[in-house]
Amino acid sequence: MDWLSIVSGAFIGTTCMTAFSYVYSWLRQKPFKEPALLNDLMAQLGVLKSQPSENNILGWVIHYGVGVLFLISYHFVWQIVHVIPEAWHYTIAGAVSGIVGIAIWSMVFNHYLILKPEERSEYFFQLEIAHIIFGVTSYLVESIF
Repeated sequence: MDWLSIVSGAFIGTTCMTAFSYVYSWLRQKPFKEPALLNDLMAQLGVLKSQPSENNILGWVIHYGVGVLFLISYHFVWQIVHVIPEAWHYTIAGAVSGIVGIAIWSMVFNHYLILKPEERSEYFFQLEIAHIIFGVTSYLVESIF
């Protein structure tokens, strides 16, 4: 595993998916920014003060850390199944990551009021697209290395 390409791919992939979420949030006037949602969760868990800034570093660290974990997991799977990954592998992996993210956020939303119930379907829709963007961008970055 080439750690520099994985970390670079994860960082730029997470940045691109987050940029998509921020633009989508702005266009739709919805609170769909993952680092801010993570900060809200951390506040409800008592890790952060009750009204954290949307830009609190903890949400960003968690978000980028998950991006690195996702990309590492892709590479482990590809090693296990003896695949030399191509663009479509990353696209599918991004889509699967989106489904995993939706499942996790769904469980979180069932226990903590972070998003209104009527906003959740739209959030999940944009989250799936954001993860596909993550996968494709990660592929593009890693193919440079």
